Amino acid sequence: VIEDQHYLPRRCIWAHPPKRGSVRLRFEAVPLGAEIRGYAGMPWFFERESKGTDVRLELFVAGERIGEYVHADGEGWKPFQFSTERFSGQTQVVEFAVQSAKMWQRWFCFQAEAR
Repeated sequence: VIEDQHYLPRRCIWAHPPKRGSVRLRFEAVPLGAEIRGYAGMPWFFERESKGTDVRLELFVAGERIGEYVHADGEGWKPFQFSTERFSGQTQVVEFAVQSAKMWQRWFCFQAEAR
């Protein structure tokens, strides 16, 4: 749970970027609809001064890169969505990759759902 820019608690998956490369979260057999939608952010205490590097979240479905979401300091709890229309009705592997140029105070957290 992180606190957003209004100090409201947000339940999410911690996905801190590593020093090099990306951290990958893989979900097997996800039933897909038209989109994957969610929110992402960092604890407001660390992003409110806008001193950190951007965090990039990439989405892959069945090994194919679908798109990316970029989170900059000061944006708070921000929505994202990716179209999965071409996979609608299928069950596929869904993978998120999270990275940042610098890992210092990049306590990134997100939640997502297939719709």
